[in-house]
Amino acid sequence: MAHNRNPAIDQWFHGHQFDQDRHLLLDLDQLTGLIIASNRAPAPDLTDDVLTAWYQELARHRRVLAQSEAAFIDQARRHGWSWQRIADALWLPNADAAHHRRSTLADELARVHQDGGWPGGPQSTGQDDE
Repeated sequence: MAHNRNPAIDQWFHGHQFDQDRHLLLDLDQLTGLIIASNRAPAPDLTDDVLTAWYQELARHRRVLAQSEAAFIDQARRHGWSWQRIADALWLPNADAAHHRRSTLADELARVHQDGGWPGGPQSTGQDDE
């Protein structure tokens, strides 16, 4: 699975404050690495570039998650799953919530594709996200 790593985050991981954990942080998914690094004591210095890159990664992951969840729901329906079974799989309270979730995802994905990205997030590059 190819993953485009954000260079600002990797450059921050290369910083001197992570000498012993550098290889671990560079091997992990960047969001996981950011969680681990930011919970260290003393707290590491974060630049605006790193915070911006962090938000962009969150936005990209949200988009991929929304696309994947919508595709899961569509495939489950095509394979005969009831809305209640989908609700159970997604930990939603009932069938109506699952149906509403799919509509919400459709609206959000349409807005994201029309705008070219999440508000304040990375613009679509036309490249596969994962």
